[in-house]
Amino acid sequence: MPFYQALLDLIQAHPNDARLELIRELFAAIEAENGGKVTLLLRRVVSEIIPRLFPVVEIPASVWHEALVRLLYLGEHTAFDDLLEWYEPGITLTSGRKELITETLEGVFGHLRYPAARLSAKDIDRELKRITTALRYVIAAHSLEARNEVQPTWYPGDPAPGSFGSGTMRPSRTTVLRGAIRPLVRGWMEVHQQLYDAAWQHLGSKASDPLEKILALRDRFLAAQLAVFGPQGEGQARPVDVDIPLGRIEYGRSPHHEYRDMFLPTIARSYGFTPYSREPPERPETKPILLSDLMRYRSRQIQTILDEHGHFEPPAERPRTQAAKEALADRVLRSAKRRKVIAGVARSARSLRLDTEDELASFACAFYFSWVGVADPRTTEVVRADAWHDLIVFLERYLQTYTTHTEFNLDEGAPYDRGRPYFDLLMPRAINGGQLLDCGVYAVRMAFTFLTFAGCAQALGERPPNVRFVLLPLHVGLIIDVDPFAPLFIHNDVLFRPTMDDVDRWREEWDASPHAAGDPPDPADREQMFLEDVAAMTFLADLDMPIASHAVAPVGVPPRKNAVWTAYQKLVAKKTQQLFSKDVLDRGKPDFQFDLRFLRTTVDEKRWFDDKVVPFWNVEANQLWNREAGSDGELPETRRVRYQNALNGAIGRVSTDYDRNVRGAKAKLSADLRASENTILGPAAQRITRSERLKKAALDLGKLGAARTHLSNVTDGERDIPDFADEAGFIPKYRE
Repeated sequence: MPFYQALLDLIQAHPNDARLELIRELFAAIEAENGGKVTLLLRRVVSEIIPRLFPVVEIPASVWHEALVRLLYLGEHTAFDDLLEWYEPGITLTSGRKELITETLEGVFGHLRYPAARLSAKDIDRELKRITTALRYVIAAHSLEARNEVQPTWYPGDPAPGSFGSGTMRPSRTTVLRGAIRPLVRGWMEVHQQLYDAAWQHLGSKASDPLEKILALRDRFLAAQLAVFGPQGEGQARPVDVDIPLGRIEYGRSPHHEYRDMFLPTIARSYGFTPYSREPPERPETKPILLSDLMRYRSRQIQTILDEHGHFEPPAERPRTQAAKEALADRVLRSAKRRKVIAGVARSARSLRLDTEDELASFACAFYFSWVGVADPRTTEVVRADAWHDLIVFLERYLQTYTTHTEFNLDEGAPYDRGRPYFDLLMPRAINGGQLLDCGVYAVRMAFTFLTFAGCAQALGERPPNVRFVLLPLHVGLIIDVDPFAPLFIHNDVLFRPTMDDVDRWREEWDASPHAAGDPPDPADREQMFLEDVAAMTFLADLDMPIASHAVAPVGVPPRKNAVWTAYQKLVAKKTQQLFSKDVLDRGKPDFQFDLRFLRTTVDEKRWFDDKVVPFWNVEANQLWNREAGSDGELPETRRVRYQNALNGAIGRVSTDYDRNVRGAKAKLSADLRASENTILGPAAQRITRSERLKKAALDLGKLGAARTHLSNVTDGERDIPDFADEAGFIPKYRE
């Protein structure tokens, strides 16, 4: 049935009306995607027909909307504009022409559709072209409208992001266009995800050319970005940046709801969750991701696979300086070595895919042994240390690239979870393709992964591996101590991997604290206490917190999944709510919801990060480096001092804002916690951390810590290219 069946029915009632017949010809040309004929017929329609006159006015608005959206997908944007300007319904609530067009756009964008769940090979490029063609027009129109808009984008009564209903006031055209960007981006990601999944499947098949499809995906993605955004010069901002909903929620009976997979069929991967707040909204909203961050995230997914599998592409220009030549030689050697390592992994690992914790653990084991098995003239200790370092960097990139932290508490107890452990589940995916996990899922899965790996390589050190759950307010993390390497700390999708020098420096500060006199006398207990304090610092620095830690036990090495899950249920799930006393649940007590103050502090710090750290890193520091450094990435001596002073000043401004807007609130919360210690701590809390013992150590953390380290290296005369030097090292916003 043609989309204009209602018009055909109208023609039967008015068989001799030439106007209806002309419109039928136009609609038939649109359906046939005959752009040349559409142009000729539309020119006649807009010049010969008045849309408000009978019987033309009887054509349903939905038919015109469908015709317009088809023109949008076809790329007939001049025709789209002409038809949009000409069309006028018989009855409208608006008084002005601009408002009428905005109302029509709402109807048009209501006809946007998502691609099929499983597109055929011949249809996938066609669908991708249609979506990116439409998105290019909407983004350009939004950018133009936003520049000319004098009123705020959002009005009281505007529809929620991604919807097109009306409220008490009509939305602005910018709002309507912004709302259309979201479903179009989701459609783009739907197609991209199908290609991405196919590339992973090909990679996991151990084909002779395993990277063939991921390279094809990269080319498609770059072409799609070029089609949507146009050519982007170095450091040039994208023409529009909007919030895209990160996840998809199926609302249930408050406070319990369900995440659905962002990609069709959405119900195939689902999991329940509950907001942490005891007074949650009826319909909690998923946090968004900026469109620019989504593009970077997807690019990094592809590039990570290529990098980790040793793919090498020569530079467009031959290096001219000695430093550039050495850097290129290092890349060549690293790629060659990685290809040998991955070849060994392909022979022994369960799969090259990483969809499950079994595949991840098997890959980690095979990666380490393949790495140390490649011929290397250096000592065994050095080779093992490098193999361990590369493995940990790989796991760090895995967490940051293939998983996404949810701000809600995923089911882990009756009545909602139906007894399901966190293993062997394909969790719902976010719009960026990352599986949505909370702190508990991260902790359980990574505990299993590291204990399995340690079981594969028991000869790493003299001590058995020590993997511990760390309970902090509304959070569980991991301490991973594998002899003889530096300890690791995992909080959600962030893996902290300090060097041994970092740990020694932090321990020296910690031991020098006046509070060290109260430490336990046993060296092993003191070491555990120190690692717990570091775990607290890497989660939320400069804040005292109730803490408890428990070895993942009784669990063998390598572990069984049900043993790890049983340990989590016993040591974490049943004790998380017991870090605080029951007073936090009693509305009549002064400490009601005291634990949620820690959550608010986390949110405040993330907002500071978004408002201050991200602009500093992605814009100010980036522009400073590219202004002062040469094209070869070298910082000329004549500019070194000027660069140091400018960067130091920028770091100081961001740090001062932290002291003013974040640290003060943390100090108040720490003081209130200690003042209420006798009533606020629950039976699961083992003690309260003292953040002041690691005050200097906290300066090493995060992007400000990385900037300080870079500044120190430059000051010492070292050649140090910072991560903020180009867009590949840019950081996303939390968007809390």
